[in-house]
Amino acid sequence: MRLLDRYLLRELLVPFGYCLVGFLIFWVSFDLFVQLSNFQKLKLTSGDVLAYYVVKTPEMLVTVLPIAFLLALLYTLTNHARHHELTAIRAAGYPRDTWKSIPALELQMIRSAKRDRRQLTANRSEARRP
Repeated sequence: MRLLDRYLLRELLVPFGYCLVGFLIFWVSFDLFVQLSNFQKLKLTSGDVLAYYVVKTPEMLVTVLPIAFLLALLYTLTNHARHHELTAIRAAGYPRDTWKSIPALELQMIRSAKRDRRQLTANRSEARRP
């Protein structure tokens, strides 16, 4: 991986982390307000509610990850364009058809492979059940 690729990936991962955490906080707080009456009826402790959201987080990530990634990518590309870094990358001789999406594509491929492996494992475990 080239130095420029590592730089672009780092510049993408920081906003992605912020977007992901922000969307998760938003999603959990919204769901907490919706489910609060149910939690009170069941007389759950805060530890039980926390455990519930820890277990429910992977389900939320399936919805939140693409949105967070899209917003982070939009922010990153806009920021690079604002500071004329895209022009500098082209002037440095980095091929135009590859510099746009290499770090973003690598990250998406890794995420997609992990998701496919989880789904395959889940399907196999369901098939084994009588």
